Amino acid sequence: MPKPHTPFQWERQIGEEEARKRIDRLIELVSDRKLRVGFGNLTKNLRKELAESGLDDDKIRAAVDEKLSKTISAALG
Repeated sequence: MPKPHTPFQWERQIGEEEARKRIDRLIELVSDRKLRVGFGNLTKNLRKELAESGLDDDKIRAAVDEKLSKTISAALG
């Protein structure tokens, strides 16, 4: 989550899937070098961002329900 009072606070954030793709690509790019790359726990960071977003529990619940419904629908075809 971007820190407040910075130019990035108003920018759209990427989703978990896009973040994972980018992280995997970065690891791939540096894997043959003597570098160590750490990104922390993506899920934990996303939960923290959601908690700090100022949304109330009902809005968070609705967003999670919608995403879960779409995921189940896509899996079932």
